[in-house]
Formats: sequence, structure tokens, C-alpha cells
Amino acid sequence: MAERESYVCTLAARWVAGHRQGGDPKENLKPDEEERVLPAVDAWFTDSVGDIHIEHTRIEPFPGQQADDVRLNNFFDNFSRRFGDSLPRPGYYVIAVLAGAVDGLTNRKAQEAMDQLEKWVWANAPTLEPHGPGRKGVAVGNGSATPFPLWLYRWDNGAREDGRIYHGRATPEHGESARVERIGVALDAKCWKLEAARMLRSVTALVLETNDIQTTNSLVVARATYLAVQQRLSQSDVRGPFPVPDVILTIDGFDHIEAVKVWDGWSEAALTPTDPFDRG
Repeated sequence: MAERESYVCTLAARWVAGHRQGGDPKENLKPDEEERVLPAVDAWFTDSVGDIHIEHTRIEPFPGQQADDVRLNNFFDNFSRRFGDSLPRPGYYVIAVLAGAVDGLTNRKAQEAMDQLEKWVWANAPTLEPHGPGRKGVAVGNGSATPFPLWLYRWDNGAREDGRIYHGRATPEHGESARVERIGVALDAKCWKLEAARMLRSVTALVLETNDIQTTNSLVVARATYLAVQQRLSQSDVRGPFPVPDVILTIDGFDHIEAVKVWDGWSEAALTPTDPFDRG
């Protein structure tokens, strides 16, 4: 296994073992190094309770996300330096843009876009209140007064320094239905392998890794996973009922683990529709 995958699977095994009070899990011979008739899972651990079989996959919010990250970060890292911590307080600000917003910008065009966007932010930031019920916490740039469509949010929850501006992604139209579809593909590829590896007193665990905290957080992944599983439970298959793993976890780029499903229990996030980027 790749180093990152091995690390993530180890974190997941420790989470499962801790949840069922199984002590410190030990990794067995890597399944892909063992001769097997059935498809090998990504990792196999054993704790004092029994075996833990793990499959891991990465969920990107859209194709080409990593390349878009680089372009977006380069643009907004330069842009945010224009403000420092000088925007109205209390609170910090987040500009949310759609994927591909800065595609194709030459250096000159990027500077022109920053100049236009800077004027717009200075005009709109003072009109906002920290986001909350009954408050105007978001301003919308429709692409005429701004270089591309965007949403400017003002937040005040103590998580960031006051007066600074950050960037993020807004969820594209039909983005959540596409997310459900992508997670469904992962479920089809991973869940049957996990079930084939199941043994007496063993636990099967699926780990969904995300590294885009803008549009892919544990809340939206939990909801999309639940919907994708429900779609499969309603479909017939010659192999039998769709094998939902005992445990489904999400892990982000900060190695923060959230439980989506633990045995028969789904998380509140999975059962509740969420819109982490309410566009006001």
C-alpha cells in the first residue's frame, strides 16, 4: 500500500478498536502480499475482539480538483495579501467561488481580476454582518461587477483571526447529486470486497478520504454516502443484498475522523439534509 493509504488505514483501525474497546490493533500480513483467491482488501488488522478489514478510497468533489486547487490557491494567496487584517471587525471573510473560476487567467488578466475584485470587496464587506439568523451575512457577485461569480461571507465564530479574508469553493449546481454518484461508484468497488473478506467476529470498515474542506466536508460526505447506500439497498443483485460495511468513516486532510455509520446506527449528519454553503 502507498504510505498515505497505510497511515489512513491504521488510523481507522485504531478508531474501530477504540470504539469496541479492543485495545491496540496489530496489522497482519498485508492482504495484497498474501496469495488469495478472493480480491484483497487494503488492510487487515486484529485487536482483542477480532479482525478488522478495511478498504480506503479518496473522494474528490469534481474531476481535476487537485489542479484547480493549485490555480485557486495561487490566485487567492496573492489576493488576500492586499487586505491583511484590515477588513471591518468583528469576524473574518470567505470568498466562495465555483470550480474553474480562475482557469485560463494570464498574469496580466489575473492582476486585472484582483484589482476589480478588491474594489468590490471593499464596497461590500462593510455592508455585511457576521453570518447568522436574520443577518445579512453574504454578498453575491454575479460576474458583472466581479471577474467571476462568487459569494462573500462574513463569519464570527472565533475560529479565525478577525479582519482577514480567505477563500473557498461554492458547491456547483447539481454538485451534490454528482457527489452521490461518485460515492456510489466507490461503494460498488469496495463493499463487495469487504464482504468477501468477512470472517467470524470480524468488522468491515470503509474509509472515505477527502482533502477539499471547501466543498467536501464530513457533513456532505455523510449525507451523500447515506443516499448512495439507500439507492443500492433498493436494487436487486444476483449476489444478494448489498453488503453495507459495519463501519463507514470519513477522514480529511487534517486527519480528523468522523463516523458516518457504526454498525446499525447512522450519524445525524447522514440522516439530515445539509447545505454547508447556503448562498443566502
